Amino acid sequence: MSTATADRPSTSFTCSDPFPGTWTRVFSIRQEFSLTLAVPGAAPLVIADALEDLWPADMVTGAPLVPQIHPVVQARINGADLFATSSGVGTAPLLTWQLQVPDVPSYYRITVFRVVPEEGRLEEKISYLTGITSQKVSPGILEAGKSYVFRIQCVRAGGYDPNRPFLPSWPLSTAPVYSGVITP
Repeated sequence: MSTATADRPSTSFTCSDPFPGTWTRVFSIRQEFSLTLAVPGAAPLVIADALEDLWPADMVTGAPLVPQIHPVVQARINGADLFATSSGVGTAPLLTWQLQVPDVPSYYRITVFRVVPEEGRLEEKISYLTGITSQKVSPGILEAGKSYVFRIQCVRAGGYDPNRPFLPSWPLSTAPVYSGVITP
């Protein structure tokens, strides 16, 4: 492999497969992104994540690979735009969203993060798995005076079994979106 450019010398390397033969080889496509959120009274918060599709190598046939799932659209919190910075949503708001047609997800993973402004990071409070396009935040999760960010991750998992939701299945595709900074 060569990495030569006008301002960087050429480099090459060789590597071998370091994993045991019994492990499943996985082919991955990632589309990474970052977003910057304004946090009241603190430095901006930078979030990095990715849309990802994973296939076992034996499922990759040479045909064009296309994303198996897309981020949700029309995300709302109590009917207002979830992507906007907002306050006064209460401590048990309702999140709703819509699919991009023709997506058929296996489930959604909704994660509530508390903003830790003094450290410039997010702290995970809770994750929900749901098969429907809405989720009410349980009482006691959000605290008045704190700020939060919500992630709605659309997940498509081949062979997914809702009775065994944490058992890996292939292929696996994830597509997250993040809210603006939300204050109850």
